[in-house]
Amino acid sequence: MLTAPGDHYGSIMQSLDVTIKRSSQEKEELLRLVAKLIPASELLRAMFDIQVTFKKEVSAYLDAIPALIDFQREYNVAEDRILDIFPKCYGARINLNNNNGDVDDDAAIILENLKCQGLENLKCQGYETGDRFVGFDYAHAELIVKDLAKFHAIPIAMQKLKPKEFKRKA
Repeated sequence: MLTAPGDHYGSIMQSLDVTIKRSSQEKEELLRLVAKLIPASELLRAMFDIQVTFKKEVSAYLDAIPALIDFQREYNVAEDRILDIFPKCYGARINLNNNNGDVDDDAAIILENLKCQGLENLKCQGYETGDRFVGFDYAHAELIVKDLAKFHAIPIAMQKLKPKEFKRKA
């Protein structure tokens, strides 16, 4: 398991190392990924109502987040100003039976492993992971609130400017 029990509430987080070789390149590429799985216990599955919440999370990663990023680009937000605060999603499924819409034991979301994408190396530069039970100081809280404000404003702008696409994807 990638994280300690409770770190991701009900989810199980598994580390995946995937080696790929593209036909157009000689060199192999190592992708360090995370598989986010549904809770193991029936109690947690019921408590989190995975038939609803997991489907919404999959939809967020596959539809809503890419639509919000595309919307920002369409309206000429500079690349370095685009709000892209989520890990890259490589794929997701709610089950192995495509004809059945229920979330089953094989449900998974495959994401980039942020700890292996440079964030882990921040420790060398003096950054630390804070205690989640203590909270943030003012400066960090301010940065978080600014990004949260953008995260809420972008869908509102999309809803006003592109209502059909918003209804379909966000």
